[in-house]
Amino acid sequence: MDWLEISLSQTLGIILSTALVFIITMIFVRINGLRSFAKLSSYDFAVTIAIGSILGAIVIQKEPSILQGMLAIGTFLLLQAIYSFLRRKTNFQHIENSPLLVMEDGEFLDHNIEKANMTKFDIISKLREANVCQLKDAKAVVVEITGDVSVLHGADAIDQILLKDVKR
Repeated sequence: MDWLEISLSQTLGIILSTALVFIITMIFVRINGLRSFAKLSSYDFAVTIAIGSILGAIVIQKEPSILQGMLAIGTFLLLQAIYSFLRRKTNFQHIENSPLLVMEDGEFLDHNIEKANMTKFDIISKLREANVCQLKDAKAVVVEITGDVSVLHGADAIDQILLKDVKR
């Protein structure tokens, strides 16, 4: 039953490395800002998953060392900051996905649902989550660049700026 055993030195090592990694990560996030673990783009999501994987490896395994892991995390956050800066200053639409309209005015857009690799049942599930009671009330359903699904519904017309750069 070796898989249920842990030595005192292993216990202390995990506790100390977890505390140290936690403090260093908090400093990194404070320096990098609010976007550190945001899911504003698919790249942000990938960075968050990668950092989580590195953090898990650092506190449980002997390799990578805390310094190696923190260097990797710092590099990810630096690259994310550079990417965010470039995204603000240039037109990055040629490397990013665009949001995709999968339903408009209560009508499913089958060609876009297929492009999004989704089904009508996926869309219907999101409509229920958004408390849409009638398909006709769904003014627009958009698959965002993060993979999240936004449902715009209600009696009012949609301000067209909300659909700017959304592929139809």
